Amino acid sequence: MQAVRSKRGAGSPTMRRIVYASQPVFDRPGLTAAEKAATFTAVLAAAAAVAPSEVVVVPHPNESLGRLERMVGAQASPPGVSVVFERTRDLHEVLIDAWLLATASSQSVFEAAIAGVPSMTVDIGARRIVTHVEEGFSIGVDDADSAESAARRLLSDEVRAHALARSRTALRARFGELDGRAAVRAADLIQAMVEGSQER
Repeated sequence: MQAVRSKRGAGSPTMRRIVYASQPVFDRPGLTAAEKAATFTAVLAAAAAVAPSEVVVVPHPNESLGRLERMVGAQASPPGVSVVFERTRDLHEVLIDAWLLATASSQSVFEAAIAGVPSMTVDIGARRIVTHVEEGFSIGVDDADSAESAARRLLSDEVRAHALARSRTALRARFGELDGRAAVRAADLIQAMVEGSQER
């Protein structure tokens, strides 16, 4: 992810890129095909609110690409919004220059927080089975109107900075400090456990 952070700013300053981390319908209880389509409608609404923009669709590894393409193709892109499919790069690379990550319940919100990209969790018509919003990882929306409003608010530098600060705080609370020393801390913990067991 260091590479993601170091390359930030290489894209066009006028084109806001929204990464849609798609998920298969069966991956989330209660997420029907209709609700998945409504989720994408919300993503398009967010993109339209900050146009000119580009929605980059990143398929889930276990998802039917053909079904996803049909769902996306069935919805007209709003003026000033282009929609592209990402077929070669992984999410880490796609997050370079991303303005926003949008998803239903994907753990990609963790990667977005590391990359310094705000995320939006769209929860339409289903029981919420993740706590991304409550923990502070993402902004919660439940329809196209709320997605549009959330995107507009993120145009404010202050609101954007607050969203990023919340997600970084949530990341540290869940995973610890992001200082590149996780392996050292793990080794120290194992060593302490070994020494503790030898003293008994």
